[in-house]
Amino acid sequence: MKISGIFSRNKGSRTKSKNNESDRPVTCSNCGTHYSGNFCPHCGQSSKDFNRPFRILIYDFMGSMFAFDARFFKTMKAVIAAPGRFSANYIEGKRMSYMPPLQFYVFISFVFFLLLNIKTGSFISEATNKLSEIQADSTLVDSAKTAQQIKELTYTLKNEPDSLEKKITKHQKNKTSAINSIKLLQKTLIKQSKNPNNTPYKKRILQNAIRLMDYPEMFVSKTLRYLSWSMFLLMPVFAFWLWAFFHKTRKFFLGHLIFSLESLSATFLIFSVMLAVKLIFPHKTIAPENYLFWLVPLYIWLGLKKFYHRSAWNTTYKFILLSFIYFFTTMITASVVFILSIYI
Repeated sequence: MKISGIFSRNKGSRTKSKNNESDRPVTCSNCGTHYSGNFCPHCGQSSKDFNRPFRILIYDFMGSMFAFDARFFKTMKAVIAAPGRFSANYIEGKRMSYMPPLQFYVFISFVFFLLLNIKTGSFISEATNKLSEIQADSTLVDSAKTAQQIKELTYTLKNEPDSLEKKITKHQKNKTSAINSIKLLQKTLIKQSKNPNNTPYKKRILQNAIRLMDYPEMFVSKTLRYLSWSMFLLMPVFAFWLWAFFHKTRKFFLGHLIFSLESLSATFLIFSVMLAVKLIFPHKTIAPENYLFWLVPLYIWLGLKKFYHRSAWNTTYKFILLSFIYFFTTMITASVVFILSIYI
């Protein structure tokens, strides 16, 4: 009993001292305002003093980091578990336990485009290696990489020589056709770039196209960077179309913008999972993770139904129209991004 009493008194004294510190008058170092509390009511600066021992600063940093993690996982749970719940809660004022929608979107989109960049880079590397093999190999036997393949080819050579000859001939034709097509395209681009009648715009496009064939990884990285920026800039456009279709339910534009952020964040999250599986298991023969793609339209449909409180028929009708609008908008944006990536 005595020990527990000591602990109770200590706990009470700590709480009391903390309350006394927050009630103590403070002069803001930024604007000079006199106030009591943890934040300046005039400029919003924290009353924390950074001129303290390093261990105290580490403690505050760890506390802020874990608070960020807690809010991130709560936001992730709300976004995944119930489409539209995060947007509805945020609009209704339940914000303290969630990350800001824009911050959450930026983080998820960064992860998605990073994984996409890695995946496309590995794909280009594999394609380049295959092209090198095509240019180096002269027969189908030379492309055999394992003893089992050599054994199969030897068996075919003994028992089905005509069949093997047809395979070799077909393979040689494919190699020759691929090499000739690439060389012809390169020669054509170089020849056209030297035409004195070219406009500066056309000349720049041709020069960048030639550079693209030599350094495809650089072009893909630049294209994905521009695409990530364009998707961010398109967010108000998507929100406008939501407002046009559902303004009777949600009057103000901000609610539609937050739902756009949630929907695109969930889409990038699903695609990130698909890319992560492909990167972790690059040599698998089947790809069941591709079926996760169908979660995207299902998620958006459920989110529209819950966030805007519409019937299944009304949600389906407007979802189809919005899908066509978003699809054509995205395709036009991707085309513009591709052209800019070649030109710039």
